[in-house]
Amino acid sequence: MVGVDGSDSSLEAVDWAVDEASRHRIPLRLVYYKGDAAFLTGPAERTRAVWGKVSALFAEERRKGILDVDTATPSTITSHRPGFIDRDRELIVGLQTDARS
Repeated sequence: MVGVDGSDSSLEAVDWAVDEASRHRIPLRLVYYKGDAAFLTGPAERTRAVWGKVSALFAEERRKGILDVDTATPSTITSHRPGFIDRDRELIVGLQTDARS
């Protein structure tokens, strides 16, 4: 699903989503919004906390280089368990596969 409000950035998002949906042969729903941004709120405290940790990792990675790489496991969509920055604060919605963990 892609929200569209007619702005340049939303139209770029539509272009990207159409390409991805076509490539993966999945349906795409476009939702057009004509209102203003009054319904938007800023990030939650949980999001700000995780972003703070991620930002610190970005700085550390720029300073040291790659932080951690698994070179022993061939990468597939199911080869690695989820990695968390801050498990108690992260909320994952939806599944990428039908596999049960």
